[in-house]
Amino acid sequence: TSSFPMEKYRYIREALQRELEAAGKATFHESPLASIEDLTTVHDGEYVRRYLANELSHKENRRIGFPWSEAGKLRALSSTGGTVAAMHAVCRPGGARFAGHIAGGTHHAFADRGEGYCVFND
Repeated sequence: TSSFPMEKYRYIREALQRELEAAGKATFHESPLASIEDLTTVHDGEYVRRYLANELSHKENRRIGFPWSEAGKLRALSSTGGTVAAMHAVCRPGGARFAGHIAGGTHHAFADRGEGYCVFND
């Protein structure tokens, strides 16, 4: 098991969504999953492939900070995908004036490995 409080992201989103959407101050969208192309823009393709296929060693998963699981894999893809989607929302012509991703900010991963509770950087 892991001491990382993954459920905190749901609680934060629910609280912000209740307050901000009700007041018409924000719109919340489900994060898309990052594509292989998104991930391999900054991460080594073999690392990405091995992580997604659950082929990392116990030591490699310990360095990340939690054991591999299907839910964890989807969270890693969603975290990166949400940040990429927010970036596209503000960078496309006529796009949003601002966008954010409350579960983003993972930045401890390296090109060829995850670390510090970060599988991929976003």
